[in-house]
Amino acid sequence: MTSHPGDNMYINMRFINKTGYRLDLLSAHHTARQGAFPPELSDNNLDVRVDQIQFVTTPKLRGDILIDYDVKKSIFESRAAYTLDKTIITFESSFLYAYEKRLNHRAPKVTFYWTHHCACAEYPDFPCRSQLTHHNPSRPYSYTVDFFIG
Repeated sequence: MTSHPGDNMYINMRFINKTGYRLDLLSAHHTARQGAFPPELSDNNLDVRVDQIQFVTTPKLRGDILIDYDVKKSIFESRAAYTLDKTIITFESSFLYAYEKRLNHRAPKVTFYWTHHCACAEYPDFPCRSQLTHHNPSRPYSYTVDFFIG
């Protein structure tokens, strides 16, 4: 069964590297149907290099009969680790949802969470951060996140 093009969720990630050095892929994992982390980021000597990738998935809320209230469940998750010399930088992004109970036996409310994180565990002062630059609160919930290094 094929999904309708309007049901596709697009997750765009931009890696903005200001170090001028290449980052090599150490490990990666994601739950999308399409898309992959590249084996290296910023393989030229530009002062600022922007690499962009896109993942495609179908946002499906589980239709459980017994609802777990206030428990976050995943629709999309990704995690990648890149090395800069001997420094390991991790990039994480996920899209989660949770049901919230409402008064008077009304249908539960669905709350969505867009998470993102960029860090270097070995050097906490290493300049890297992430920022959600666009998100769509209605179906298909596509979003864009930027990761800044350097």
